[in-house]
Amino acid sequence: ILDLSKGLFADWAKLYGPVLVFKSLWKKTGLKRIISEYAKERKFEFDLSSVIFSMVLGRLLDPLSKLSTQKWLKREVYDEEIDGLRLEHLYRGLDFLKENAENPGIIKGWKKHLKMTQHFAVPMGNIKLVIYDDRDNSSTKGEIQEIYIGTENYQLVRIPPLVWYAFKAVGNESALIANCTDLPHDPNEVITTDPFDKKIPYDWKNE
Repeated sequence: ILDLSKGLFADWAKLYGPVLVFKSLWKKTGLKRIISEYAKERKFEFDLSSVIFSMVLGRLLDPLSKLSTQKWLKREVYDEEIDGLRLEHLYRGLDFLKENAENPGIIKGWKKHLKMTQHFAVPMGNIKLVIYDDRDNSSTKGEIQEIYIGTENYQLVRIPPLVWYAFKAVGNESALIANCTDLPHDPNEVITTDPFDKKIPYDWKNE
């Protein structure tokens, strides 16, 4: 038997393992499904979810400029779903993110869902999420919780029904919020109020 392993070495290889790990997380957090649903109303000739995943992957593994990201993907990454992405796809993906991003300092909320459970993730930028529990039979009634999530503290936050929540983007960058819910949107099961409503004991001047 001829042993071909002797004297052989890899001169160049593409990333595969880390891509699989992050792709699994991308799907488990619901980000792939959420972005695909956002994109349904727009007629893209490419997979928007794959474009945004490729940009997030670049930030995680080798944070470079958009042009370098495109070259980096082609040379360094093995993934059939993002193979063939062009520079214009990345720019259009960035335009989509900008259109749906939350600007720093703008408060969104307060809001309370009567039936829906939400799962917040922030793949780009950072937000301060504030939750207030006023449920009568809750062990945490009257408590306020502040959670900073985003690229500096990436995690998935579950927001149960019947609690108030609000958020704002923090830092100098806009934030993209991916919200995976267990029910379709229904305006009849949500209650909203002003961010500065006195019945919720929270001061947005707190940092």
